[in-house]
Amino acid sequence: MKIVNIRTVDLVPFENNSRTHDLEQILKIVDSINEFGFTNPILIDSNNGIIAGHGRVLAATRLELEKVPCIVLPNLSPEQKRAYVIADNRLALDAGWDESILAYELKALMDLDYSVELTGFDFDEIDKLLENVLGEDDPTPVEETGEVDEPEYIVISKGDIIELEGHRLLCGDSSDIESIEKLTEGGNVNLVLASPAKDPGDISDAISQSRRWVETSIGLLGSGGVWFCWGSDSFVLSLYSDILSNKNKFPGLSVSGIVTWDDGLDATPPKGIVMATGDAVAQPESFIWRVPGKVGADTTEKPLEILSMAIESSSEMGGIVFDPFLGSGASLISADSSGRKLYGIESNPKRMQMAIQRWCDFTQTEDIKINGNDALWSEYKDK
Repeated sequence: MKIVNIRTVDLVPFENNSRTHDLEQILKIVDSINEFGFTNPILIDSNNGIIAGHGRVLAATRLELEKVPCIVLPNLSPEQKRAYVIADNRLALDAGWDESILAYELKALMDLDYSVELTGFDFDEIDKLLENVLGEDDPTPVEETGEVDEPEYIVISKGDIIELEGHRLLCGDSSDIESIEKLTEGGNVNLVLASPAKDPGDISDAISQSRRWVETSIGLLGSGGVWFCWGSDSFVLSLYSDILSNKNKFPGLSVSGIVTWDDGLDATPPKGIVMATGDAVAQPESFIWRVPGKVGADTTEKPLEILSMAIESSSEMGGIVFDPFLGSGASLISADSSGRKLYGIESNPKRMQMAIQRWCDFTQTEDIKINGNDALWSEYKDK
């Protein structure tokens, strides 16, 4: 069969095509053509009547493509053409999916930082698929306890970049713009998730010291990003007021609300500010999240469940989460479990090593990159 290029305006839709194409599907086809090219020719008859490919023609029209590749089927009878218009759409519906393989392939694409929505699956579908498959079929589930021994040797230095599959960590200062640009490679993030020190001392001094990392982290958000900051009751409310009083520094930033973490322990439980840029909508299911805490625990180190609630309510699958106070890596584990990438900064090399070890234990892998060089963490940490 020969492929010929036909002017898009000369193609004639089949009058009784029963297959419908809504705008969302057409836009997915548009994205696919932009990414992969026009890989699937239109099937037409001798009079340029469309037999198969109505959706692709609509996408081509939207893309203002002058010509599209076509295959002419000149020998079909009128009855065969009517039947094929139906069969071409119906037969594909009988195909199934091996969900384990599909989940593996989608997760692999996300780890490679690929725009996984170009596969045609939306983020909600991917979320559900990964949850179902990884929740039911993972042969070696790992219970994440958060318990990591302090390292015997300090092998991480200030300025080091650590890559853990799709995650990126930097040992440095979260208020330093050059460090931030090195970590993010000049790009934006979808969610900032911050947990500063539990007891900041004097509130006015704490707010003054916070302004640099607050401004730097908000500056990382593109349109549609969300900024989420946990802290003590007095600190969060004071920070909230400070940001509102300096809104000229943060154009396009709007307040979504304040979340209260009811951990069952504190008379004044920790709170979280939620703010959004552009047309983003951060909509937690509830503004009171009841998740048990641990007696005596530092509230900067939160249960994975509370961090996952913040991540999943404020970002999409495959998005980038920035944590300016990584600590020992709870947000790293929550982001990994939620199908997001974590970009994190930690000033303390010892805690950075604990975060790396925690991720290696959780994922059961030793393969990492340090400053662009491949390494096995079990060997590197003992060098």
